Amino acid sequence: MVLTVLPGDIPLYDFPYRHQFDQPFMIKKLDLAENWTIQEPDRHTFYALFWVIEGEGFHHIDFTRHSIRSQSIFLIRPGQTHFFEVDAPPSGYSIFFLEEFLYLNNQEQSTELFYLIDRIPAFYLLEDQIKVLEQIVSQLMIEYDSDQFGNLAAMQHLTQLLLIYLRRFYFESNSTILKPTNATHLSSEFQQLVDKHFAQLHGVGEYANLLGITPGYLSEQIKLVTGVAAAQVIRQRIVIEAKRLLAHTQLTVLELSNHLGFKDSSYFARFFKRETGQAPIAFRSAYREKYRNTLN
Repeated sequence: MVLTVLPGDIPLYDFPYRHQFDQPFMIKKLDLAENWTIQEPDRHTFYALFWVIEGEGFHHIDFTRHSIRSQSIFLIRPGQTHFFEVDAPPSGYSIFFLEEFLYLNNQEQSTELFYLIDRIPAFYLLEDQIKVLEQIVSQLMIEYDSDQFGNLAAMQHLTQLLLIYLRRFYFESNSTILKPTNATHLSSEFQQLVDKHFAQLHGVGEYANLLGITPGYLSEQIKLVTGVAAAQVIRQRIVIEAKRLLAHTQLTVLELSNHLGFKDSSYFARFFKRETGQAPIAFRSAYREKYRNTLN
């Protein structure tokens, strides 16, 4: 992987192309030889899917610890921090891709699930669901290592099919979650915009303008899907980025507040404490104390 660096020192990994002219897609079995006992937090510029077939431990995604057990599915969108905490190497698959890889059939909503999972970021497959994924992933592995005619189109179709089934399984497993509607599509678009512009745009009206709708309608639809107002989604995104930088970099509060679009570091500190209950430096100290063995 090509390694770049964000402000501070959080590792940010670019897409791991095998060869110069490869497509931005990769599927591989989880590396049993990798040292899984000590993992440092990192983040990616690409979408990542981890299917853990066998394993025990935890997968940390943006400060939430999720249990790893047999047939676990974890989806990570660009920019999220994560690391594994396991007792033994897990078996399964990882799939990495950039969104452009999915554009073959103009399936703009293919990555939508990655923006709907914040309420339940991990889910666990049932027996009939496992059989479906086994067929798709097995064929993906074959096409990925093939140079046969049409293998690129086959991989794109299979990846879209995989994401379609995962959406179905996700909503089947979580019956209280709102099924895909125009509101969920809008929520996905909104959250992708927030991911891109949270450091510059802090107001609901600014995002509503980008989407060509009124602030009131945006807030109404976002609350319908996420359970919280659009303004809170923006605040949460700023807070999670602040936590990432506090936990994994040496940026000062002033540097961090400037990076997040706050002209006044004192105002940022008050904002952070109001949203989290902790001052920025107190959060940094508490997090590093809790995970000092991982971060050292």
